[in-house]
Amino acid sequence: MVTVRNYQEADFPQLAKIYQSAFAEPPWNESWSIKEIRADLDFALSRKEPIVLVAEEEKLIGFSWGIDCP
Repeated sequence: MVTVRNYQEADFPQLAKIYQSAFAEPPWNESWSIKEIRADLDFALSRKEPIVLVAEEEKLIGFSWGIDCP
């Protein structure tokens, strides 16, 4: 069963691997470093009322976040 819940800091290592894998493929073909992912996530978390969710099924299988961009 897949569970969706709020992000916790302990999720970061798995989230970063998923992030790198997702953006390495077309159409993005991007290579994200751990430092860049941390900066992107920290920016999202610093916004007013961020929503950062993870999906897990024994381990993390996905994530999503949404922020208010005025």
